[in-house]
Amino acid sequence: MMGKDAEINATKEAALILVGKCVINYQSIEQILKQLIPRASLEGAMDDMVAIQAKQRIKSEFSMLGLLVGRFTREMMTNEPEPKESESGGKEHVFRFQFFVEFTTEEAGPGSNFAA
Repeated sequence: MMGKDAEINATKEAALILVGKCVINYQSIEQILKQLIPRASLEGAMDDMVAIQAKQRIKSEFSMLGLLVGRFTREMMTNEPEPKESESGGKEHVFRFQFFVEFTTEEAGPGSNFAA
C-alpha cells in the first residue's frame, strides 16, 4: 500500500514539473512576441520614431499569446508585406523598416489557412 502511494506521488510530481515547463515556455514565447512585433515594422520621420514605437509597444503589451500569434501571422508571415498606413502626421518619411517571414504552403503545414 505504501509503495503505491509513493508511486502516485512521484507521478504527480513529474506531471507538475512538465506542466510548469510548459507554462514557462508559453510565457517565454509570449514575451518574445511582445518584443518582436512592435519592432517588426517602423515607418515615419526620425523625430517621431520614439513615439511611434511606444504606441506600437502599448498595442502588444497587454495582449495574450493567442492575439500575439494572430497579429504575428497576419502582419509578418506573408510573401508580400502590406504597406503600412503612415503615422508621421504628414512629415516626410525618412525611415522605413519592415520585417517579414517568407514561407511556402508546404512550410506552413497541411490544413494551414496561410496563402502563399
